[in-house]
Amino acid sequence: FNITSEWTGGGSAAPTVGSGVPGNVIIQLVSNVALAGARGVPGNINIVTSASSVLTLNTTAGDLYLGGNLTQNGGSGGLINNSRAVNFVGGGATQTISATTSPVYFDYFLINKPSGVVQLNGTDVTINTTSGNVFQILNAGSLDLNGRALTFNNAGGSLYANGTGRTISSTLANATVNI
Repeated sequence: FNITSEWTGGGSAAPTVGSGVPGNVIIQLVSNVALAGARGVPGNINIVTSASSVLTLNTTAGDLYLGGNLTQNGGSGGLINNSRAVNFVGGGATQTISATTSPVYFDYFLINKPSGVVQLNGTDVTINTTSGNVFQILNAGSLDLNGRALTFNNAGGSLYANGTGRTISSTLANATVNI
């Protein structure tokens, strides 16, 4: 399934609803929604997966900018990163990453919030990339593991924090960071 005029923009640290930028995105009962470049959504992305339902980031250029929550419900489908970054850019509100099948995979995971946290909600997160700044906390946001695991799956890649006071913490016990 290819995107046409309904989702053509928003690829910035402050996506705004408008022509070509939806407020929220629900991907349901389709094989593959393939993005043609950088895209953003100020609200939530909900991927209602089956074995083949996926959101595929562009293979040559363009990251995903998310102002709301990321949810993967059901199945083994989900997010195909293609060496692209997923940027959590919502304002001061807590953004969550949820999935019924754990973990959620990222190639590059960026938290670029002016304040607030990104919180794992019932799922672990695994980062698969082996080079570059694979995990970044920029601006004034933080990560709450919420009793879950953050795993760096391969050798290589860097962790990058810009500024002071950036944290990886957990509101619940038994959280782990596996390097």
